[in-house]
Amino acid sequence: MDYFQSTIVASTDTNFQLEYTSSLLADLEIKNSPSNPDIININNQSGWGIDQIRSINKLVSTPPIISQNRLIVIESAQNLTTESQNSLLKTLEEPPSHTFFLLFTDNLNSLLDTIKSRCTIINSPYSTNSASTGLIITSNLSQNLAYSSQISTDKQNLINLIKNQILTFQKQLLKNPNPQTAQSIRLLHKSLDMIDSNVNPTSALDFFYLSL
Repeated sequence: MDYFQSTIVASTDTNFQLEYTSSLLADLEIKNSPSNPDIININNQSGWGIDQIRSINKLVSTPPIISQNRLIVIESAQNLTTESQNSLLKTLEEPPSHTFFLLFTDNLNSLLDTIKSRCTIINSPYSTNSASTGLIITSNLSQNLAYSSQISTDKQNLINLIKNQILTFQKQLLKNPNPQTAQSIRLLHKSLDMIDSNVNPTSALDFFYLSL
């Protein structure tokens, strides 16, 4: 199974955070123990300052101590300063194959776009509506673009459809991690950003379909 080396989990659900961390540690064959030196926690005790992030950047250049992999967990990542986030960028972009990053936040907007673009973003599935509908996505580009033109006349409805589709992809990602689904999520977030920047909604959705 493929694992994403840099993941942001946007959730306020502590139980989900614990479950997700435990599951990832098991999959990476890292012993879930407070004394395991290959599990690094950035939290209230360590602080989220630039010195702490610089030490992490140095650490990742060294191999894990007792496991084949290392997991760096950044709790409450919204507390990272802008300076800290900028310092983390290069490591998130090209992490060593043995090091994985897991960032938890209750405020995704507090993270730099450059941080989010380098990570797979997952929301807690517990608060989603299973009856929500998303976009129609076919293998025929002409059909997709025609559909885009039809539904983009209602901007708010389009935003809701895109958000629901992101949630659908995120659920799929939890069950079966794969780069294609992760890329689709990133593209949809980009479409939302374009709409938020007053790009024509049809053009924003066309961007998604053309990029698939």
